[in-house]
Amino acid sequence: MMTPQRWQQVKQIFQSALEQPPGERSGYLHSACGEDDALRDEVQSLIRSHEGDPSFIDEPAEQSVAVAASEHFATGIKGQRIGPYQLTDIIAAGGMGAVYAAVRADDAYQKRVAIKLIRPGANIHDPKKRREILRRFRTERQALALLDHPNLAKLLDGGTTDDGLPYLVMDYIDGQPVDVHCDAQKLSITDRLRLFQHICDAVSYAHRNLVVHRDLKPNNILVTPDGHPKLLDFGIAKILGADDTDDSTNRTLTGVQPMTPRYASPEQITGGAITTATDVYSLGVVLYELLTGHRPYGLDTVTDRDLAAVICERNPIEPSLVVTRTETILDAEGAARRSITPDDVSRCRAGHPDKLRRELAGDLDNIVLKALRKEPERRYASVEQFSDDIDRYLTGLPVSARKDTFTYRTAKFIRRNKLGVTATATIVIAFVLGIVGTASQARVAAHERDVANTNMVRAQDAEQQAAAEAEMANRVADYLVNLFDIPDPLRLGEPDAARGVQMTAGEMLRLGAERASAEFNDRPDIHAALLNAIGRVYRNLGACDDAIRVLSAALDAERRSASPDPSREADILFHLGAVHLDQGKPELAEPPLLESLAILEHLPESDAAALARGYAIRGDLRFARGDYEAAESDCRDAIDVLDETGEPDHPDAAHYRGRLARIVAERGRYDEALELARAAVEQLRRIHGDRHPNVADAMGELGRLLMSPGGDYDAARQLLHDAIDIHRDLLGPDHPAVATGLNKLAVWLIEQGHYADAIELLNEALAILNRAHEPDHPSILDCLNNLGYASKRVGNLAAAEQAYQNALDLRHETLGNDHPDVAESLNNVAAMRYIAGDYAAAARMIREAFDIRRNRLGDSHPDTIDTGYNLASVLVAAEEYDAAENVFVDLLRTVRLAYGDTHARVTSVMSKLAVVRRYRGDYEGAERAQREAIGLIRQQLPLGGKVLAHALFELARVLKLAGKPVDAIEAVNESVERWRELIPVDNEGLARALLLQAQILIDTNRAADAEPPAREAIGLFRTTLPEDHPLVIESQEALDASAGDTAAH
Repeated sequence: MMTPQRWQQVKQIFQSALEQPPGERSGYLHSACGEDDALRDEVQSLIRSHEGDPSFIDEPAEQSVAVAASEHFATGIKGQRIGPYQLTDIIAAGGMGAVYAAVRADDAYQKRVAIKLIRPGANIHDPKKRREILRRFRTERQALALLDHPNLAKLLDGGTTDDGLPYLVMDYIDGQPVDVHCDAQKLSITDRLRLFQHICDAVSYAHRNLVVHRDLKPNNILVTPDGHPKLLDFGIAKILGADDTDDSTNRTLTGVQPMTPRYASPEQITGGAITTATDVYSLGVVLYELLTGHRPYGLDTVTDRDLAAVICERNPIEPSLVVTRTETILDAEGAARRSITPDDVSRCRAGHPDKLRRELAGDLDNIVLKALRKEPERRYASVEQFSDDIDRYLTGLPVSARKDTFTYRTAKFIRRNKLGVTATATIVIAFVLGIVGTASQARVAAHERDVANTNMVRAQDAEQQAAAEAEMANRVADYLVNLFDIPDPLRLGEPDAARGVQMTAGEMLRLGAERASAEFNDRPDIHAALLNAIGRVYRNLGACDDAIRVLSAALDAERRSASPDPSREADILFHLGAVHLDQGKPELAEPPLLESLAILEHLPESDAAALARGYAIRGDLRFARGDYEAAESDCRDAIDVLDETGEPDHPDAAHYRGRLARIVAERGRYDEALELARAAVEQLRRIHGDRHPNVADAMGELGRLLMSPGGDYDAARQLLHDAIDIHRDLLGPDHPAVATGLNKLAVWLIEQGHYADAIELLNEALAILNRAHEPDHPSILDCLNNLGYASKRVGNLAAAEQAYQNALDLRHETLGNDHPDVAESLNNVAAMRYIAGDYAAAARMIREAFDIRRNRLGDSHPDTIDTGYNLASVLVAAEEYDAAENVFVDLLRTVRLAYGDTHARVTSVMSKLAVVRRYRGDYEGAERAQREAIGLIRQQLPLGGKVLAHALFELARVLKLAGKPVDAIEAVNESVERWRELIPVDNEGLARALLLQAQILIDTNRAADAEPPAREAIGLFRTTLPEDHPLVIESQEALDASAGDTAAH
C-alpha cells in the first residue's frame, strides 16, 4: 500500500538515483533499498517512466504516478465529496493534478463526470509552487470555458474545495489513447489519417479561439469505443493575447517551460515564443507515431542530457525509412527493455513492411517532416493547412509539402559557420555540404551503435564505424576551413596569405581540387564528391576545360571507391557530358549523358529532379543534332517527371518550359512557343525573383521569340537588354551567356535596320566566345552567320561572304551534312552567289538546303517553305521558269494544307507564282494571280506591311509589261508608299520600287517626274551593291534617261 510517507521515500530515492551515472544506479538502488524489493521495483518503474519523459519531476509519467495516487486514493479519498460530486475512482495523475471519476452525490442526475484536483502529495505549501499550480488551473479553466467542440472534453462545472483549492468538472471520456486505439483496431494508414484529421479539427478550433494546447500527445487524445477522438488536458495551455509579462510563471521550478519534452517543439525546449506552430509540431510527432510506431528521433535511446540537442538539431528519420528498422528501447540502466520491429509495426497497419514503406514514401514523408521542421515559420502555417495537405494526399491531389531544398541546407550550414569567405567560397561550400554528408553519417553510425548494444560484435563494429565517420567529418571540416581561411588578411605572415587576399575564384577552385586530391586520396568516395562539387562550380563559371579535368578525376575516384554510389556516379557523368555540350561537342557529350540517364532509369528510387535533368539534357543533345521532334519529346518528359512530384513551382520545370519554347519555335509553332516562354519567365521570376541567371535565360528566349512576325519589338528590346544586364552583374562581363545575349540583341538591331550597330555587338560577342570556346562552337557559328547578314546589308559583300563561308565550313565539319543549321548556312552562301549572278551555284546550294529541311523539319515547316521560295526565286533568275513554277505550285499546295487558304504564306507563294507567269509571258494569268494575292493580303494585314509592298511592286511590273501604264503607275506609287511606311525602311525593297516607278514614268513620257525616284534608287542601291551590279546599272540608265529627256525639253 502506497501511503504518503511511502511516496516521499520513493520520491527521495528516485531523485537521488537520477543524480548517479547510469552505470552506477543499480548499485545505488541496492544500497538505498536494501532488502525492500517492492521499494526498488517502484523506484525503477519511476526511472523507466522518467526515461520516457525527462520532465517527470515536474510532470511525472501518468501511469507510474497513478500507481501512487491510486494507493493513496484507496486509503482515504474514495467516497470523498467535492462540491455536489462524490469521487468513485482514480483515472490518471500527473505532476500537478490528478483526475478522478465521480458522480453527483445529490442524485440530481446520474451522469458520470471527471474531476481534476490538486494531486495528493503535491507541495502546495511552497508559495511559488502553489502560485504555479493555481495559475495552471485558472488557465485550463479559462481555456475550456472558451471551447465547445465535439472532439474536445467539455467543461461542465468548477469550484473550490474546503481547503481552498480549485477543481474542474469535465465530461468523463471512456476511451483509449489514440496510439493504443489505432493499433488495437489495426487501422490502416488511410483510417489513421482520417482519424488524425478529426484531431486537427479540434486543435484548429482551439486556435481560432486563441488557445494553444502546448501538450499534445497520445495520452491526451482519447478515442471512444465508437471511434471519436477527444482532446483532453489543457493544463499547460496558452491563451494567445493574455498577459505574459511575468515569464517566470510560465516555467516550472527546474527553469524550463512546462511540457512533455518528447512531444515538445524546439521553441518549447529553448524557451522561444509559443504560437500555433508549436501545436503543429506536436501534432507532427503524434502523426509520426501513428504512422510508424516509432518516435521521430529515437528518443527512447537518448539521455536526458542530449535530449534538447537532439530535438533542436537532429533531423527526424523519414517515416518510410524508420519503419524498416528495428529499434531497441532501453531502461534507465541502459538495458534492453523491448524492441520495435518492422513486422510489429506493419502488422497493425498494412500487413507487410515493404507495403507500408511504399505507402509512406514520398508525400506522407514530406507532410510529416514539414510539420516537424525546426523553424516555426517553415512548418504548416496552420493546423488547417496541415489537415488540408493530408486531405490532398487522400484524394490523390498534389501536396504542398516538399523536402528541404539544397539551398536551404546550404544556408543553414553557412549561418552555423560564420566564415568570412568570398562568393566563390560560399558556392563551393554549398556544393560540398549538399553532397558530402559525413557529419550526418557519423550521427547515423552512432545511432546504429546504440541500437546494436545488445550484440557486442555489432556494437564494436558500429563504434568503429562511428569513430571513423566522425574523424572523416572532422577532416572535411578542416579541409573547408583551411581552404577558405587563405583569403584571411589576418594571416598575412603565413605562406600564400598575401596572394590569398587577392585570390581569384579560379585560383581558389584550383587549390581546392589539389587539396582534395592530397587529403582524401584514401577515401575515393569523399574525394569524388569534393571534386564533383568543384567541377560543377568551374562549369558555372564558364571554365569548361578546368571543369572537364576536375570532373574526369571525380569520375575516376568514384569508380575506385569501395562503396560506389550510383546516384553520385550519374551526377558526375551528367555534369561531364553537360560541359562537353556547353563546348558545342555533342559527340563527346553523348556517351556520359546517356550513361548517366541509364543509371538513373535503373535505380529503384531515382531523384525526380535528377531524372528530369537527364531527360532535358538528352533533349538538348538531340536539339544540337537537329532532331527537334525527339528533343521536344525529351523536354516534355522532363517536365512531366517534375509535374508528377506535385510541386507547382518547381524551378527546374519552369526552366525546362523555357527550353521547350525554343524547341517548339524551331518546329514552327510560334504562338505556342510564345505562350511557353511567357509562362517560363513569370514562373521563374516568382521562384527566384527578378535577378537570376535562369530568369535572364528565359527573358532572352522570350525576347528572341517576340521578334517573330507580328511580335512586339519594343518589348523584345527591353527583355534582351535586361537579360544582358543580369548576366553581366551575376556572371561577369566575359561569361558566354553575356555573348549569347549580345548576339540576340544584334539580331534585333538587324531587324530594325541598324546594321552597323549590330556588327559592333556581334564583334564584341565573338571576342567573348573566342576566349571561351573553340572556333567551331555553335554560338560562334551563330554570330558569324548574323555577322555575314549584317555585313551584306551595309554593302560589305566580301566580309559577308567570308563570314557565311566560315560558318558553313565549320558547320559541315562539326554537324555533318544534313543538319538544319547547315541548311541555313547553305542558304546564306547561296544568297551571296545569287548577288554575284552565279545562279547555277546558288540554285545548287539552295536545292541542297531545301532537301535537308524537308527531310529534317518536314514540308510544312516555315524554314522549309522559305527555302523552297528562295529556290524558286533563284530558278526564275536563272530563267528556269518551268522548274520554278513547279516548285511554287508544290509550295502553294503545302501551305494551303498546313495553314489554310487565307494564311499570309499562301499569299506570298501566290504572289511569287504570278512573277513566274510574268516571266513566262502569261501577263493575264500573272495579273489575275497577283490581284488575288493582294486581295487576301489586305484582308489579313490591314496595315499591309512588307508583303503588300512587294506584291504591289510585282503587280506594277506585270501591268507595265502588259501595256497598262495607268494601272501600273497607280500600283507602283502605292508600293513606294508602303515601303516608306515600314519601320525600319527596307532600303533594297524601296530602291527596287523607286527604280520601277522611274522606268514607268519614263515609258509614259514623264521623264521630269522620273528623275527624283531614279536618283534616290541609285543612292540606296549603292549602299549595299557594287557599281557593276545590274540594279545599279539599271538605276543609272533610268537616271540618265530622265536627265537627257529633261535637257531635250
